[in-house]
Amino acid sequence: MPVAGGPVSTTNIVSLTAITPAPLPTKIDEKLPDFGLHPMAYPSLVTGKTEYISGLRPDVLAQVKTGVDLGTLVKAGQPLRMIALGGSLTAGVRNGGLYREGQLTAYPNLVARQIGLSDFTSPAFGLQEANGTGFYLYDEVATPYPKWREVVNQKAPLQAGDPPVMSKYVGKVDNYAAPGMGGTAFNFLWYPNSSAYNGTNYKWLPFQLYLWRYMSQEQNQRIGLVDDVIAKKPFDFFLLEDKMEGWLKIFTKNDNLRLIDFIYELTIGPSNYEKSVAKLIQGGKKGLIFTVPDPKHYAFMQWYKVSDLKKKAPLIEITYRNGGY
Repeated sequence: MPVAGGPVSTTNIVSLTAITPAPLPTKIDEKLPDFGLHPMAYPSLVTGKTEYISGLRPDVLAQVKTGVDLGTLVKAGQPLRMIALGGSLTAGVRNGGLYREGQLTAYPNLVARQIGLSDFTSPAFGLQEANGTGFYLYDEVATPYPKWREVVNQKAPLQAGDPPVMSKYVGKVDNYAAPGMGGTAFNFLWYPNSSAYNGTNYKWLPFQLYLWRYMSQEQNQRIGLVDDVIAKKPFDFFLLEDKMEGWLKIFTKNDNLRLIDFIYELTIGPSNYEKSVAKLIQGGKKGLIFTVPDPKHYAFMQWYKVSDLKKKAPLIEITYRNGGY
């Protein structure tokens, strides 16, 4: 059974994402709902709470390659302007949370460093809120089942409301990813009273709380993210994450292991991405789409025997629901 997460290493961390200080909400609501970042639904696997101080090194962040041959991506002597769009993988979700260290070392930042970009910028949490949503660290890694401790210090505050408000990011943005965003969500308009939110008990979708850190709610009611980026953001090259989250949910959420989920990913899903790509390549722009590899080979995936997991979390089951599909 796959479980996302793993030991955090702060050695050899490389990135060049800049940070702009942002205003923080003044009211904090500790009873806000779980936004679905942590992949496990079994609290018995969480053994306690802990604090974490990042070992991210600013001197390493500043290191970039020089003399990189960009071929025909740009004219000779001109800098490359790159953007990224996607969900959790592109945003930097790691260990069940979105936090500064993960944002600064997400794959778009590593790509930027390798091709010599010194100013590729993500809407990362600032130092005061470096642990963002909070996340989970492994406790006693060498055990038959996973044991996590929840990181609770330096979290980004949330302002109570419907929708709630996360701390805003102010400054240049090149990485437009948000956890849970993909497909139709790339250009999703917010209609506060829409029936599209039925079944969620809210009039907003979880990915929008992260999107609205750098795109206002009012703006999102007028225009979708892709259209807004194309209208306002000069770029030559884009990175696009191809619905990694959808596949992860299929493999890690047992009750979603249904044929209908695969049908969506293989039919409706690609058509949504095709629409976004068609817009992004206008004017001769180029891009790279990250497709989905074998989940058993994910660097951040740890595998456990169900029999061992059930010793700690007896309710864990592997099931298949026909559902008539």
